[in-house]
Amino acid sequence: MVPGDHNITLTANDSNGATTNTSIRIRIDEVAPFANGGKDRTVSVGDIVQLNGSRSKGFGKLVYKWEIVDKPVGSQTNITNSDNVSSKFIADLPGEYVIQLFVRDALNGNAIDQTRIEAILGNTTPQISSSRTIDVKTLAAGSETGVTVVIQNDDVKRPLTLQESIPDGWNITRISDGADDFKTGTNEWIWYNVTSNAVKTAKYNLKIPPGAPPGTYIINGNVMASDTTTSVTGDNTISVTEGDISSEIGLTLPYRGTVYNLGPAFEVLTLPPLV
Repeated sequence: MVPGDHNITLTANDSNGATTNTSIRIRIDEVAPFANGGKDRTVSVGDIVQLNGSRSKGFGKLVYKWEIVDKPVGSQTNITNSDNVSSKFIADLPGEYVIQLFVRDALNGNAIDQTRIEAILGNTTPQISSSRTIDVKTLAAGSETGVTVVIQNDDVKRPLTLQESIPDGWNITRISDGADDFKTGTNEWIWYNVTSNAVKTAKYNLKIPPGAPPGTYIINGNVMASDTTTSVTGDNTISVTEGDISSEIGLTLPYRGTVYNLGPAFEVLTLPPLV
């Protein structure tokens, strides 16, 4: 059914000829189309670069239009079958190609997505290293810890993507990273033009939801470049203890031979005066 209000009526007849009916109204909201031209990647000069827009979404049949909006000076390449869901072009010179996908749905809604392709000389396999450091590895539910991921690029300029996979219900708050783009739904940091041998650092806070069951939780991560994906090494586990954050705070105060206990709320104590 198309977006809008729809009335649905049910009519019933019995054996005596009596008739009754009932109606319900259903509203279908219009959903904006979404264009997805694929991930940024690195290829070798001369490669046939495959483009696929099948992950784009919209109402009804989609219309596709691929276009090269930027390419290296002197490049003569063009997109083949630019109005198909899948298309391709040849990376004929070293440098960056910016590919734009335009999508229009049956309701004339439209969306645009851009993909960056970096073409390099030779068939070089990316040699990229990355490591994660978790500040506090044992925590109570409701608390948070700092996380740092350091990525070392190799000697090739290319786009890089860091994706962190965290337990359901946990939340990431970015602190610093210098990323050109960040995708909240998939926890992806994207740097479009990472120079050779550059170091990228992503710092964020990881919040454990209140009521999270005790246990050991795993943080996975990948760094993606071209068609190569490497796993983030280093710290990858957090232990959640029983209780909540407030139960871990306490203080004892010795005073004139007597020990006074301050609970998690740090209640006010009245101490005897000094004489």
